[in-house]
Formats: sequence, structure tokens, C-alpha cells
Amino acid sequence: MSTRERRSLWGSISTSKKVNALSAQALILYVFTMPHLDDEGFIDADPRILKYTAVPLRDDIPVEEIPKLLDEISNVHKRIESSPVPLWIIHKTSQGNFIQDPVFNERQSFRGIRKKPSKIKDVIDRETKGCQLETKGCQMETKGCLSEEEVKGSEEEEEEEVKGSEGKVNESPTRCTPENLMLLFNETTQYLPKVTQLGKTRRDKIKTRIQEGKNQLDWWRTVFEKADVVLLPGRNGKKDWFPTFDWLIENDRNAVKVLEGHYADAKRPPPQFSPQPGMDAWLKRKLEEEAQ
Repeated sequence: MSTRERRSLWGSISTSKKVNALSAQALILYVFTMPHLDDEGFIDADPRILKYTAVPLRDDIPVEEIPKLLDEISNVHKRIESSPVPLWIIHKTSQGNFIQDPVFNERQSFRGIRKKPSKIKDVIDRETKGCQLETKGCQMETKGCLSEEEVKGSEEEEEEEVKGSEGKVNESPTRCTPENLMLLFNETTQYLPKVTQLGKTRRDKIKTRIQEGKNQLDWWRTVFEKADVVLLPGRNGKKDWFPTFDWLIENDRNAVKVLEGHYADAKRPPPQFSPQPGMDAWLKRKLEEEAQ
């Protein structure tokens, strides 16, 4: 069984607001493309390639419709207030357009399999290295290398463009800001208490963490996912302990501890369910076959 045939769907896809907001055609394209992403979550966005690779037998998804579906998939997060991270990012380069799944590494397991470096990622990295990367929505376009003054001027123009009617800047949904971090935490976690507001203290702590280099939403998503299942049972009358949002942003150590697995043994018990007879044996045999 090849690596790409082992792509997996995560359980929360059934309740994902972003995925379920897609039209039927866009949903099929999104799911059917997943097995064909390379080992770092990239694929060519050429409509003809997607048609004859992902959906060759779907007469209801002609080549002409695919550009519209790509736009829908890469922008659906804008309709979901609590979803700052897009399903797909479309990179535009001189060698063509490419799709990236921004949370691919967190969703897939490569246990026992040697990952192959992405040639597409190399193309994107070469074109963006040392150059200004302009992000509008989730359409990423590489521009020519700019001088420091030109870059600063470009950033000021973009900031003016996104000012709302009240004079407040509407942050990009892919940018690590206090607001986006709060939304990401509420979207990612199931068990931890939700954050309802950002006061000055929380904002200052988040900004400090960002200044320390913890400025990637994907990094925080991994932290939140791992923190969500941490639970230390209380003893001698003490309450159970779990990592809250405030604890994670408190200093430069707590989130890193979670990421490094310091609380890996303090996991919440799995939800109770009644497996089908023989399911455990079948799953064990399936994993052994795939590991060969």
C-alpha cells in the first residue's frame, strides 16, 4: 500500500463548520483530493490535473467548475467567525498555482513511513525567499524583492485598506493576533473552558508570546490540541487540574511544556463507546499489514 493511499480523515471533519459549509461539489473535491496530496500537504492546483487526478469519474465536476470550487474551499473560513485558518491556501508562483493544506502535518500520521520532501514546497520557498510575501485572504502571491522603504510603504497601504468603518483594523484571519488566537483556541478545544473576552492583561501576555517568536497559528493549534486532552486528577480534596487558556499564555514555558509532551501521561479518559465485535482485532491486523 503506497503512502498516499494511507491518507486519513480526522474524526472532527464530520462536525467541522468550515467543511460542512462547503457546497456538495466543493466538499467532494476537498475530500477526494486529500489522498493525492504529497507528504507535506501540497498538490498542483491546475484544474485539469485536479480533475483527472482527484475526481476523474465525477461528471458533475467538470474542469470549468474547478476554479470556482478552489475559490470556495480556500475562502469558506471567512464565513465562519470562529475559524481563522483556511481549509486550503492557494499559492500563486511563476511556475503555476499550488494548493497547500495548512494543517496537514497535524492531521496525518506517518508512523513507519519515510516522508518524501515536497517538490512543490521547494518551488514556493525558492520564490518567496528574501522577497515580500503579500497575503490577501488566503491567496498568497509572490512579489518581486522590495527595498525596506517599499515594503514598509506597502504594509501601510494594506493596513489602510482593511480599516473598518469605525477606524479599527480588521486583522487577516491567518495572522497571529490576540483575537485570532482566542478564536483558534475556542475552535480547537472541546474540553477546556472557552474564552469569551480579551482584557488588557490577556492581550499583553499574548503580544509578549508573539514577540518571543511564538507567532504561528499552526504552532498554537498543535499546543491547543495537545492541551485539550490533559487532565490531572485531583487528590486529597483538590480539584482536577487542566491547562487553561490563561495558563498557556502566562509565560514562555507553559505552552512549550505541553508541546514537548511533559503532560503526555495526564490524559483524559477516552469517551465510552461499544465497539463492534472483532473491531479491535481487525484494527490491530490492519495496522500490522500497513506497517509491512
